[in-house]
Amino acid sequence: MRCPCCGQEMEEGCLGTREGYGLFFVARPEELPSVFDTRKQIEAAGTVILDGPRHTRRRDSHCPAHLCRSCGKILIDCGT
Repeated sequence: MRCPCCGQEMEEGCLGTREGYGLFFVARPEELPSVFDTRKQIEAAGTVILDGPRHTRRRDSHCPAHLCRSCGKILIDCGT
């Protein structure tokens, strides 16, 4: 895949967390609840859930992504 910003080849991989609650995009992190039980609670903060939520910290999360090492951009498919 070519980077849409600089045209260089992108490297396939994934974004991930270890021992976390999940993987989310949130524009206003202060609105993400510190404790949550459901996807509905997380989505209420305006997030895009990429993987999870996980109810124990022992579960890893990941989301397919492409990295451009030339310009530092990462592309993800958020599945929405």
